[in-house]
Amino acid sequence: MKKITLVSELADFKPRIWRRFEISDQNTIQDFIDLTMIMYAMTNSHLHHLSIPVKVNDFVQENLDENGKLKKPIPKKLYDFEQNYRPNPNVSKFNIYEEEYDLDEISEMFDDDFDDGYYIRNFDLDKGPDPNFLNYMKKQDDNILYMHPRITRRARKKNNPLKKLEELNLRVRDRLDFYYDYGDDWHIKFDVEKIEEVEEDFGPVPKILRGKGFGIIEDIGGTWGLEEAFEEEPILKIFDKEDLQDALDDIFKDY
Repeated sequence: MKKITLVSELADFKPRIWRRFEISDQNTIQDFIDLTMIMYAMTNSHLHHLSIPVKVNDFVQENLDENGKLKKPIPKKLYDFEQNYRPNPNVSKFNIYEEEYDLDEISEMFDDDFDDGYYIRNFDLDKGPDPNFLNYMKKQDDNILYMHPRITRRARKKNNPLKKLEELNLRVRDRLDFYYDYGDDWHIKFDVEKIEEVEEDFGPVPKILRGKGFGIIEDIGGTWGLEEAFEEEPILKIFDKEDLQDALDDIFKDY
């Protein structure tokens, strides 16, 4: 069994909202998704997915010098390749009533959201995609893949069951990304800081080490709306490590 230490932060937001935490590689990928939502005050009310920029991570691993610094910049084209994991509500910690969901219907929900939310508003059949809108789709083998609108991706999407974190074969310096609510466009960035062998009794409850800031506010309009709220609500600057850990203890120990 291995313990993975990661640091995460809410992207594109100042002052910094971040978390450092530990999780067992025996926890599932769905556990990781649930943990992220809990850490950043997300209520599982919107579509979301976990993403791993596999080509970028490989490039970084192959191009570090003795001091752990990149010897050359990451080619932009490598950001086109990522592995995306959609959530499985059937095994989510948020599914407290143990309801059974049709994963095919969940898949259609993702496709409909990308279609209705971005394709119609930002694509002209004669002129093509709006150049002022960051690319959001990729045509492969005559099939259009609708992806998160931040950037064009060549990605494989996986529906579940989401297996253990150890199957991701994470390495120190690897990056992960979590996207939540494709309207407000919340983005959490992760960096793997440490991976170490531990005793069998570690887990299944993730351990919060440090952090800052409360998290997001649902349906506030993304980081722009959160910045305004930060100026008016001092409580949003508070990070309560003990309360967060207590919540994780309650949720993860039951499973």
